[in-house]
Amino acid sequence: MSLPQVVAATEVREVAVIVGMEACCEPESWSAAERVLAREFRALGFTVLNIPGRATGERARRLELQDLTETRSAACAVRIVRPAAGQGAVELWINDRVTRKMLFRQLEISPEVGDREAEIIALRIVEMLRASLLELRLPDRSAKPRVVPPVVRRLIPVEPPGKPSRLDLLLHSGAWISSGGVPVLGMLHLGLRLRLPASFSVTGDLGLSILSGDINSDGLSSTFDVSEAFLWGAWHPAPVGRVEPALGLGAGVILPRAEGISGEPGFSMKKDDTRVGAAGCRFDLVWRFSPRVAAFFSVTAGFAFPEIIVRFADREVAHAGNPFSEVLAGLRISLF
Repeated sequence: MSLPQVVAATEVREVAVIVGMEACCEPESWSAAERVLAREFRALGFTVLNIPGRATGERARRLELQDLTETRSAACAVRIVRPAAGQGAVELWINDRVTRKMLFRQLEISPEVGDREAEIIALRIVEMLRASLLELRLPDRSAKPRVVPPVVRRLIPVEPPGKPSRLDLLLHSGAWISSGGVPVLGMLHLGLRLRLPASFSVTGDLGLSILSGDINSDGLSSTFDVSEAFLWGAWHPAPVGRVEPALGLGAGVILPRAEGISGEPGFSMKKDDTRVGAAGCRFDLVWRFSPRVAAFFSVTAGFAFPEIIVRFADREVAHAGNPFSEVLAGLRISLF
């Protein structure tokens, strides 16, 4: 009786060669360590070939490893040379085809080369291969990118994704735009953003006009400035590559200020010291240069309650605040 089965697709597996020492140099052979190393390689997905070594001298052993790596198309070839009786240093010879390196190391172990020492040596060999493969992370502009087989890629440690920062400093500047005859103001902003769970954040933001607006009406001339303080709550969708969008709602206070002089002596600007409430929405777009520094772009649209009225000598000169908007750009710096 036969049952239908799903046939798994075969996978071309990379080869790792272990060069045995028993045939040429029996006192230096360490079969237990070779068996443990073969087991570790198979666990990583390699096909393991155990080939008796013939070379005795240092140069001959080096050439033999290189020859076996090339002829067998192996990812690496490894030779373990057991220390002489009473000594505690094992020799490791590794030819790594991927990074094109010949590694030679002497590792100190206890004179009693038992099962525990065999396990340690096998693990150290795998870690040495991981270390040599780390250079594959470094870009080489002068050479074509190397194609790393999947089974070899498993040896390369994967860096865990960095956690998003909890507190960000926002430094940005731009323009404050309003209806009613008030010119565009140049603004400078400083903000602190606290990240919350579930992709939300709270931002405290202070703004100050560094370039005033000039108002001229019926022979009356004045300058107009604003200061503002807002508290924003924002939702951060999943980033798209290096780009991080955010949508937010907020409320705050706008402090308008107007000063000027008329064409006739004795006239002065009546200051509007009333605090004006405001609410708005904003869209942020962030492009990360590095884990700590990013370019920041923001567009805000809002309304003031009540509308800001610019007066000069008890005469209305302009309106500002309904609606108003801000376009800002700058840097986001992650503090921690």
